[in-house]
Amino acid sequence: MFGRRRRVAEPESVWDYIIIGAGAAGCVLAERLSKCGKNKVLLIEMGPRGDGFLTSQYIHMPKGFRKTLHDPALTSTFMTEPEGRKQRRFVWVRGKMLGGSSAVNGMIYIRGHPQDYDDWEAAGCIGWGWQEVERCFRLIEDHELGDDGVRGRGGPLPVSVQKRPTAFTEAVFTAGEAIGLLRLEDLNRHDPEGAAYSPCNIRNGKRVSAADAFLMPARGRENLAIVTDTRVERIIFDDRRATGVVCQHLGQTVRYSARGEIIVSAGALDSPRLLQQSGIGPADLLSGLGIPVIRSCDAVGANMRDHKPVRMQYRLKQRRLSYNNELSGWRLAKNVVKYLIAHDGLLATTYDLCALARSRADVPRPDFQMIISAYSVVPGKEPVTFEREPGASVHLFPVRPESLGNIRISSADPTAAPVVKANYNATENDRRVTVDSVRYVRRLFGQSALQAHVAGEFDPGPQAVTDDDILAACEMSGPSAHATGTCQMGTASGDVVDPKLRVRGVSGLRVVDASIFPTLVSGNTMGPVMAAAWRASEIILADQRAGAV
Repeated sequence: MFGRRRRVAEPESVWDYIIIGAGAAGCVLAERLSKCGKNKVLLIEMGPRGDGFLTSQYIHMPKGFRKTLHDPALTSTFMTEPEGRKQRRFVWVRGKMLGGSSAVNGMIYIRGHPQDYDDWEAAGCIGWGWQEVERCFRLIEDHELGDDGVRGRGGPLPVSVQKRPTAFTEAVFTAGEAIGLLRLEDLNRHDPEGAAYSPCNIRNGKRVSAADAFLMPARGRENLAIVTDTRVERIIFDDRRATGVVCQHLGQTVRYSARGEIIVSAGALDSPRLLQQSGIGPADLLSGLGIPVIRSCDAVGANMRDHKPVRMQYRLKQRRLSYNNELSGWRLAKNVVKYLIAHDGLLATTYDLCALARSRADVPRPDFQMIISAYSVVPGKEPVTFEREPGASVHLFPVRPESLGNIRISSADPTAAPVVKANYNATENDRRVTVDSVRYVRRLFGQSALQAHVAGEFDPGPQAVTDDDILAACEMSGPSAHATGTCQMGTASGDVVDPKLRVRGVSGLRVVDASIFPTLVSGNTMGPVMAAAWRASEIILADQRAGAV
């Protein structure tokens, strides 16, 4: 995956930039900040490199994410507090290796709606409107469909559109057009409303993670060092300036110092947790745990939003329409061999289709997303088990939820599990969009083009009729792993970071990852995190040139 050449980071060494977390944001930052050759950059990752033979095979294999997501060596798990009528607890999984979640996720690449970013700028986050963010998207992309003034070409990140037409997928497009859902060649347009074959980070049948796209070209630089299997326990402050980090590496305490800046890119769950462990967070919480307060900020760990999916499943009339048979038994073994020989076939793919749609005609822009594939799983069975009968699934979720959760540490011990409150569907808006979206999908699958192939809905099933029935079904569906907002960017004194992503109330410390998003974007978060990190690198380097670091 990544190659073995690396520079050794000596304990007690001093760096211009220390980046904590080698996920979608950290990999981009490490490449950009080290590119000039003058900055001495250290990238610290809690997990492994991920370059073992068997591990790297699963990571490269697009369908391999169903294996890697359940590997505790490659992922961290967070358990949410019980909520809802069923007091359900959800397991949130995040990647823990070079590439972070981009090395274990479903590889869907969606920019979001331009208005998402313009809303940020309108709220005071100058420099984060669509004009600037789109420019960053275009700079990172190497889109197989070419540069048409919207898509990017020649950047480090391959973007492809997974075109594998089948009778089922073509019927979905036809059914969508019958109810006004346009068929698009590419979902990442200025007006992203419609359905398309899934845009993804797959090239030549292989996943391209943030580590592949950004760290691989930089791995030989003498001014970049990458350390893995190293957990940052806290940030060190001299007065109110961040000056270093204390880490655990293979049972040994290691310290690194920064003469420039420390950048926290550990993700929307671990970034606020690390700030709290380091004395930045709600004062009552920190004092109660015996942690000295560096800066009191109630917003650290708050304002958390996540896309909450509902899974809907349909029985198909013919086995050839579904992948279920191909994903178990001897047929799965055959597909594995085919993939290992040619990097082709079913295992070289991700989800079939993506769509952004309006749950009601009177909403101004798409407010929910659908991810559709020709497979189905046994409801309620863990681990996930593919059905024997042919089926298809739709995962749908409101794209701009208003419900706010939070994450708080539970102990001064950095290894203790935090308290995570998802607080899904806590607002009338989120409940309304969820219910209306389910009814939209039923209308879609009720069209004649799909009725020729679909025998009926079996999950949650036709018995889920009322709003309460549908919301109960939502409680049974798992999370999306799209949490944002826990180190929110803004102009108010209570916001965690300012529009330059500097942590308020201290110096020498920034946060760059999904935790800084003021609101959720309309779609999967991996692409927006990479674009945000690229934009952040421009801001950081401009400050360095101006002597502001």
